[in-house]
Amino acid sequence: GALTVENITIDSSDINNATGNFTFSHNGTEKLRITSDKVMFSADAKVDANNTRDLGTSGARWKDLYLAGNIDVDGTSNLDAVDIDGDVDLAGVLTAAGSTSSNYVGSFTNTSAQGWGLFIKGGADNADYTLRVQDKDAGDLLSVKGGGRIGVNNNDPDGTLDVMAADGYAYFTTTSPAAFNMIF
Repeated sequence: GALTVENITIDSSDINNATGNFTFSHNGTEKLRITSDKVMFSADAKVDANNTRDLGTSGARWKDLYLAGNIDVDGTSNLDAVDIDGDVDLAGVLTAAGSTSSNYVGSFTNTSAQGWGLFIKGGADNADYTLRVQDKDAGDLLSVKGGGRIGVNNNDPDGTLDVMAADGYAYFTTTSPAAFNMIF
């Protein structure tokens, strides 16, 4: 047989099925509602202790996550693709490795009407790097030091602009207003 009950009250907590939905209340305030297509919370969903419960598994994942407000993740997060609409404040080191289809590992595009590019600020003193670019074999291509010295093919520039070519010469080429080369 079957037992049909519309409402159960235990120590001022109710389980109610009068509307075809299950509602769970405490002291007359609804805390949880289960309908035919969703579970709705009217209270914070909390675990009993830190780092003890999972939300989904590697084989049974939740599909989409919609949040408003802040997210605080302690530990390592594996994000396959990220689309961020807004500012990002990163307290730490950003490391990007790998690429798809031999494309860039990073690309920065400013769609603002001001059209500014990339702002980099770094270096605690004149000898520190503000920007350092290397090739695939860790050979220096470009370095900019905190004191304003720029090295091309050189990571420790001696002057304001220090160009070091493999053959010992520095080449400068122009095409306008007239084409000419300067070799030093």
